Formats: sequence, C-alpha cells, structure tokens
Amino acid sequence: MFRDDMEQNEEHPDAGAAGATVVARSKRQKIGNFLGYCGVVPWFTYLFVLYIVVQLAVADMRAVFLSIGTYQLSWIEVMYLLATMVAMAELLKVSKPGINNTNEALFMLAVAMVYLVVFVLGTAGISGFGIFHNTEFLMLLVISWTQVVMGFTINGRTLKRAIGYASE
Repeated sequence: MFRDDMEQNEEHPDAGAAGATVVARSKRQKIGNFLGYCGVVPWFTYLFVLYIVVQLAVADMRAVFLSIGTYQLSWIEVMYLLATMVAMAELLKVSKPGINNTNEALFMLAVAMVYLVVFVLGTAGISGFGIFHNTEFLMLLVISWTQVVMGFTINGRTLKRAIGYASE
C-alpha cells in the first residue's frame, strides 16, 4: 500500500498533500470517536464516581481543599462548581436545533434516577449507602434534576422550532 501511495505521488504531485490530509483526518476521527463516546455517557456519571472517590478518600467534605490568599474552597464547593459546569455543558448537547436529542436527555434522566435512588437508599439507612445521606449529595441531586428538566425543555423547544421552520 505504501508503494502504491509513492507511485501515485510521482504521477500526481498533489496526492502527497491529500494523503497527509487523510492521515490527519483519521487521527482526528479516532480522537473524535473517544470524545464522542465520552459525550454519550452523561458527565454526571463521571461526577458521581468522583463524588464517591472523594467521599471515601477525604474525612470531611467541608475541609479546605484549595486556599489562594483569602479565598478558600472546600471539597464540596469544588464538587458544586464542577456540577454546575457539567450541567451547562450537558445542556449544550440537547440544544442543537433541528436534531432530536431526546436520547441524550433520556441518558441524563437515567443518571439523575441513579442519584435519586442512592439518595433514597442512603436516607432509608440501607447499609453501604450512608455516604449519600447528606446535604452535599442532596445539592448534587437537585443540580442534576434541574439539568434534566432544562434538558428536556431545551430539546423540546429546539425540535419545535425546527419543525416550525420545516413547515414554512
């Protein structure tokens, strides 16, 4: 195959540039496929795993994690900050006009359901779910569910707008 490319390059000098473009495109596609896979899984899933890791690794979630001058951030404040950024990024997935992004919104709903179930199990006192029975996780649950509601609303509005434009 390499020999064929060389022969083709001798016949057509511009073919080398085209070949380089194809190679660059295939590398981008591999990166895009990985990021696409990460994009399919709602980011609140990763945040859920991060919460569990931090909760098990740190004795107090309200302990200062980062101190810059007079500004101090606790572990949970960092989690809240990440949750709000993740929620906004997730909303971008369902805001593409003319595209039915209901599946992405349903995936967000599934993750929010997991948050709700583990919170309820923790609140019920089920063994092993105690780390989810606190105000910190309740706030993450509220942020997650707010994001889901807004995701369905935005997706519905963009679909409605696209259908309205298509009928004109």
